[in-house]
Amino acid sequence: MKRSLPASLLALAAALALAGCTTYTGTPAAPPASETVPTEPGWEPTPFDCATLATEGDTPEQLPEGAARITLCDEPGHEIRQTTPPDALVSDTAAVVSAYNTQEHANLAVMACTADLGPAYRMVFEYPGGETVSVRGEMYGCRVVGDKTGAQAVLGAFTTALTAQREHVPVTVSDPLANATCATDASWASWLTPGMADTVAGYRCAQVGAEAATEPTRFDEAAWATIRDDWTANAAKGSRTDDEINTCQQVHLDQLVGLNAAGEKVSLNGMCGVFEVWSAGDLESWVWRPGPAASELLGLGG
Repeated sequence: MKRSLPASLLALAAALALAGCTTYTGTPAAPPASETVPTEPGWEPTPFDCATLATEGDTPEQLPEGAARITLCDEPGHEIRQTTPPDALVSDTAAVVSAYNTQEHANLAVMACTADLGPAYRMVFEYPGGETVSVRGEMYGCRVVGDKTGAQAVLGAFTTALTAQREHVPVTVSDPLANATCATDASWASWLTPGMADTVAGYRCAQVGAEAATEPTRFDEAAWATIRDDWTANAAKGSRTDDEINTCQQVHLDQLVGLNAAGEKVSLNGMCGVFEVWSAGDLESWVWRPGPAASELLGLGG
């Protein structure tokens, strides 16, 4: 007979999975971005101040053409938060406007929606004449964005264009580990989720969900390189085996968080020395069983 996991662990795992699942946090499928050219000369990729957002978003039937800058924020007050990009989009903004305008009107009275949870974003469009339009996008339920269906498609157009922009305008933060925290209400994932191979720093939170919050274990550059290289060598598509699940006596999740140069996160959920993560783009789980050197760094033994 299989041993059931504690209800508290299942609830926490579900919340973390929703926050980290690529259905919500990876780059959704979207048309490829066109040539990266600034929409309006002189506009810098400095984000709109998300703290000043209005309580309610706009619901335009169509977005005006000619957006000069687009910023991705967390929806104010939404429970499941993501790490937002430190840069705004000033290149190929037309692709994002088009992605919104080509979606169908969201007729909630007749739509069939899923009964799930997930994060929500606010996308802010700024125009040369001073106009600002912000639309709410829900990565759950009806997947509505503003007045439209297709929140994933609009987000996908944004992340595709921003990724292309970063090839010409790289973005870095001074210290990716500056905000490392094990608080249970922390953001464990990012709207643009990096792959482990793209991470430059990381930290570990042991026993997330325990009554006493743990302090993060920060890894230096050499230690993180060992962990990252071990992941590259040993991670594979799949999940924990039945035996690993049934024999595991651990009650609370371990959380291993990798960060790229922009401070964006990918989170691995660990139980009894086995870690899992959803990979961006393919909607499949990857499992990692660390080798001896990585296990020692993670305090898992040899």
